[in-house]
Amino acid sequence: MPYPEIGQPLPRASDAHAPAEKWRGWILAEHGHGPEWARVFHVGPDDGERIWIATAEAIAQARVSALRDRVP
Repeated sequence: MPYPEIGQPLPRASDAHAPAEKWRGWILAEHGHGPEWARVFHVGPDDGERIWIATAEAIAQARVSALRDRVP
């Protein structure tokens, strides 16, 4: 696996994924983080796909700005 380089995109950003079940069943669920996401981002349990699409697009364009724990 390639190591990230400052100023370059994340080497495996296109491999990122988040299953719909995780969004519905925990992240946006009432018994999970849903109340916080609703309050801060004004989203609900049915918005997982929309949030993931926006997140994945941002990740693909993000550039590495710092390395914290460089392990050879």
